Amino acid sequence: MPPIEFDSLTRLTASAQGEPGQRRFYLLVSDNNVWARVWIDRDQLEALGLATRQVLASLEGKLFLDAEPTAPVAGLDRDPDPTSRPEAEFRAGRLTLGYDAQRDLIALVTGDAEASDAGVPVLACRATRVQMEALALRIGEVLAAGRPRCNLCNGPLEEGVPHICPRANGHPPGDYL
Repeated sequence: MPPIEFDSLTRLTASAQGEPGQRRFYLLVSDNNVWARVWIDRDQLEALGLATRQVLASLEGKLFLDAEPTAPVAGLDRDPDPTSRPEAEFRAGRLTLGYDAQRDLIALVTGDAEASDAGVPVLACRATRVQMEALALRIGEVLAAGRPRCNLCNGPLEEGVPHICPRANGHPPGDYL
């Protein structure tokens, strides 16, 4: 099966459902009436946000004279029609970011983690720098809305439960005896 390709994105965002500690994360990709939901692990989402910021930083200030100008797409905040079925819905395997210098677009490609041929791309989308910057910001918001994280080990902190931090030899952070 060839990958589902989105070239003119109308929506690229990250979100979560459920209560902190029990949340499931996903990416939502839409091209007019066709859309896909990609379920993603928290760590993958965090890594995607970091990698996106790194790619954008490496491109900052570079001029691409042969690239077609890309403008922000209006309506990026529209949700797809909830009565329509997604073109694809799967759990993300390996996420890959790439750059199309000729069109000045950033590509995001992923496969289905549960498929027998998990290395084969299932979804490929190309987004403008503005769209990817908005995605990186949204990923930060989604992650910040969860449980607070330990400053030393980045592990989740539970309210009312003492945190046993492996980076502090099992002591709560700040409790240095």
